[in-house]
Amino acid sequence: MLFTNKRDNTLTRQLTVGNDEVPLVDDTVYLGVTIDKKLSWAPHIQRKCDAAVKQLHACKIAVGKTWGYSPSNVRWIYNQVIIPSLGYAAFAWQHKANETQYLKTRITTVHRQACIMISRGLGSTPTENLEIAAGVKPITLKLQELAALTARRLKIQGNWNSNYVYNRQGHCNSHAHRIDKLLDAVPLTHCKLYDAIPAELYLHRRFKIIIQDRETALEYPTLSQSTWVIYTDGSRIKQHSGAGYCIICADSELHRQSFHLGSQATVYQCELFALNMAAHWIKANITASGTITFFSDSQATLKALKSTTIKSNLIKDTLETLNTLGESHTVDLRWIPGHMGAAGNERADELARAGSLTVEQGPEPFVPFSEGVFQAAIRAHLHSLHLKKYTNSALSEKGKIPLSIILQKYKYMGFKVRAKEQRWLTWLLSGHSPLAYFQYRANNFTVPFCEHCPGEEETSEHFLCHCVGYMTLRLHILGGPVLCVDTTA
Repeated sequence: MLFTNKRDNTLTRQLTVGNDEVPLVDDTVYLGVTIDKKLSWAPHIQRKCDAAVKQLHACKIAVGKTWGYSPSNVRWIYNQVIIPSLGYAAFAWQHKANETQYLKTRITTVHRQACIMISRGLGSTPTENLEIAAGVKPITLKLQELAALTARRLKIQGNWNSNYVYNRQGHCNSHAHRIDKLLDAVPLTHCKLYDAIPAELYLHRRFKIIIQDRETALEYPTLSQSTWVIYTDGSRIKQHSGAGYCIICADSELHRQSFHLGSQATVYQCELFALNMAAHWIKANITASGTITFFSDSQATLKALKSTTIKSNLIKDTLETLNTLGESHTVDLRWIPGHMGAAGNERADELARAGSLTVEQGPEPFVPFSEGVFQAAIRAHLHSLHLKKYTNSALSEKGKIPLSIILQKYKYMGFKVRAKEQRWLTWLLSGHSPLAYFQYRANNFTVPFCEHCPGEEETSEHFLCHCVGYMTLRLHILGGPVLCVDTTA
């Protein structure tokens, strides 16, 4: 394959390997990505769209207007099966899907079919309204999200190339340059205080991790009086995180401590931080050899410490501290079910809660940002772009007002209802419904007025909030005879 933008793309001499001629091709497939000679990505996008259409048609057999797979099941299939296939290697080609109109139309057509299947809306409903009613992101923003998350992962691994090439006009067509511009607009992405590290192999451990089934773990193990027993726990209350631990020997508490970890730390990080701090305290204050047993109610923390592949600085530091303790002590880490009455575990839980409720001192982060924080920041930024674009769109205000409230309030949660109920919700929220106002606009009715309220247009807002014919039903279901759009949403 000859990569060139020239019209005359013939070779002066045929390529040969030995005595065999090597034919020129217009495109080829490498690792599932179709690469064409002009790097337009059109063949790859079209093939992915064709595959997505086949998958949607396979689902369509079991999806009707009021029967079949529930909207939440169809949404799951679309998000977890079709989108990963459609968005494969999106970090390399998603910019072409935005810049080339016929490719954008092709992808949007596939996306619209999925939105109609999920929302059960009318074919006349704008795609922007169907997306919100279905609880899915616009396909262009979803592809940008996939590209940004891939870029984050490659940057952590040290495999991201930011050496862009600019043309004579000062423009750069690199996909990496476009994704970096997207990440530049996202808060926190330039922060260097992140927990993720390139994957490392960590095999040697001088301690044991014991995770038993719940019934066996609830049988409190018999420990000698000389054993140092440490209980650790993490907590998150009202967007504030905390950690705590207590150290017991010979049935008496020797030390306890709680920590406030700010608003960005996850519960998993809190659990790991408490274990890490307890290990550091033991390392600094207990010099005589002995037996040390840590109890934690977080299986995720213990399994992460047990894994041979390390992707976190916090885990690596904890492992190194525990290995240092293991050189002079016998160290065990045990799982204990939480909130089951174990006195030490309840004490550690109280300390963690106290830490989360403590007034913070100093700037955040108190622990390095987890990758989940960066992913949440990327999704929040794209959601704000969606909300801004939808609010400024030229759609009818009758459908845009309630749907913009739902988009802002619930993001992409979707409705957990049956197909028939989803259909009515889409009708009423978008305004494209069997009500008289829309049918009049579609030239199916002669007047747009409500049969119960002479002179009042039968819009979705009128039907849901003001119609006198449904005041009793509205009072019974929604709690008031007359409502406003904000209350209803």
